[in-house]
Amino acid sequence: MKIEIKGKCYIVESKIPDLLIWKCSDLEVDSLFENCTIEPCGEFDISYFLARYLCGNGNLICLKHVTRKQLYLISSGIGYSNPIAMKLKTQIDKYWSVHRSISHINIIDKKVLCISNDLLVPNNSCTGTYKSNINWLGKTTINKSEHVFPSPELLPKLMDNWFDFINNFKLPDDIREIRAYSQLLLIHPFDEGNGRLSRCILGANLKKRLNLDINPALYRLISGTGRYKKSAIEAIFSFEAYDIAMLEKYWLDADYWIRKFIQHINSELKSAKHDISNAISINAISHNSITLIDYLWLQPILSLSKVIDKFGWTTQKASMVIANLCRLSILKRRTTHAVEGIIVYECEIILTAMANIDDWLVHSINTESE
Repeated sequence: MKIEIKGKCYIVESKIPDLLIWKCSDLEVDSLFENCTIEPCGEFDISYFLARYLCGNGNLICLKHVTRKQLYLISSGIGYSNPIAMKLKTQIDKYWSVHRSISHINIIDKKVLCISNDLLVPNNSCTGTYKSNINWLGKTTINKSEHVFPSPELLPKLMDNWFDFINNFKLPDDIREIRAYSQLLLIHPFDEGNGRLSRCILGANLKKRLNLDINPALYRLISGTGRYKKSAIEAIFSFEAYDIAMLEKYWLDADYWIRKFIQHINSELKSAKHDISNAISINAISHNSITLIDYLWLQPILSLSKVIDKFGWTTQKASMVIANLCRLSILKRRTTHAVEGIIVYECEIILTAMANIDDWLVHSINTESE
């Protein structure tokens, strides 16, 4: 195929995925991701917590520049301003909004897909509509790319087939969800946001069907770095050769990894719950204090104004509840350097648990080989 980009002509081979047709010899992945439950803890939602890793193109790069504490400070109500952290927080909230919307609908059509893409990739005039130019994976120049996606004129047929497949509820659910996820990546119908949109749809469908809180696409992101990069790319594109053995191994490995991760998450959450229970076990505690503790699982750094706005309490009531939790050492009063002279209240027990969950995930590449 001959294409012209910025005045230069290239001869490239666009790889066109086969149309999705379910076969009796399809993947043997029964019971994949079933019975993977997270310890309930107040308002904590692990899906939202992990959205920072799934929500955008530069999200993994941001790990070096945006800490979990900075994200909590953004939403703490103190007026903390950090451009990189604020951008990431916006990406997280957009991703989460699309995730929740898709999890509450039954049929995914072109309108849903385009609106979702527009929300996931804001401030770009090309989002929300199918691509008009060819795109590719890898190097900055197309002639050195690892993979060239289908050209725009092929999208109507490929996407009609994709919509028919993902909305065909007579198919086995796990086959339908996994193959639709990989196929959307192969088609790459939009200029930007194809990866996060595919992840969002997969996660929303599994949440709706299995109440699964850990998106298996997270395993692809983790295994798609460092020495595991080749296996992740091969797993996505193995549909071209219909390599069933590779696909089964990849998704079964993802299932195993998710179960290990959930064990670690539950261990951290149970430990933190135990420490909080010990702090309040011999003390009388009000219903309002319990309400605030539940909220701390979502927002472990907060200000007095944040508590007042969240619960509609008077300044006196909010101050009394915070003081009670400080007396029990569940909260600690800090003068933050992020905004000069501003007082915040931190729950170190929960912050430590969240940091340990992040650390396990970030370092899971090293533990994969153990």
